[in-house]
Amino acid sequence: MNKLFKKSWAESGESLIETVVSIAVLAMGGLGATAIIFSSLIAGGVSRDRVIATNLAREGIEVVRSIRDTNWLKYSIKKRECWNWDENSGKDCDGSGNNLIKPGYYTAYFDDDYKWKLRSYSAGSNIMGRQLVLYDTDNDGKEDLYNDGNIPFFNKVKYSVFHREIEIRYYQDLNSNTFGTSDNNIMEVIAKVQWRERGRDHDVVLVTRLTDFLDRKNHL
Repeated sequence: MNKLFKKSWAESGESLIETVVSIAVLAMGGLGATAIIFSSLIAGGVSRDRVIATNLAREGIEVVRSIRDTNWLKYSIKKRECWNWDENSGKDCDGSGNNLIKPGYYTAYFDDDYKWKLRSYSAGSNIMGRQLVLYDTDNDGKEDLYNDGNIPFFNKVKYSVFHREIEIRYYQDLNSNTFGTSDNNIMEVIAKVQWRERGRDHDVVLVTRLTDFLDRKNHL
């Protein structure tokens, strides 16, 4: 009888240990799965923001390209002299080389005349001061425009997490890294978008070069 009792007690002890071990294994597995899910959610959020940031950087480059193309149409007789004319100068392009988009840092903003424009700001300014604002342009209660400036006739919804700057450089020719001036016909556009996610800074940088296409013989 005593042997039988001792045997049952021993088996009960083994069952209790097995149960505790099983619970511990399940708990560890659950924690691992939770960590994986949490990491996936964070990665998904960063990936989503990176897609948005990439599109905003691409938009910045297309803004400058659109300004060049518009100048071509507006000053078709003086394309070579006016392809990089700065509309914010307040003066028409007379072909003298004045009132052109200068090398430097810019923001791109959608103005109240429904056109994209560039606004210069001093070199060395913190990009985190160039915060994009979300607007509702069709009054449907949903934000649908990221903009660098104030648009009084659109509803401002909220500030976004994204900050954008556009840097303009000029080069003397295609085969050289020698910087030029607004009189040169090779413009490099660098669009940078930065945002902060969970205390870490992320950024997307896109670069392209634009020309007037009319003086290529000097760059062959």
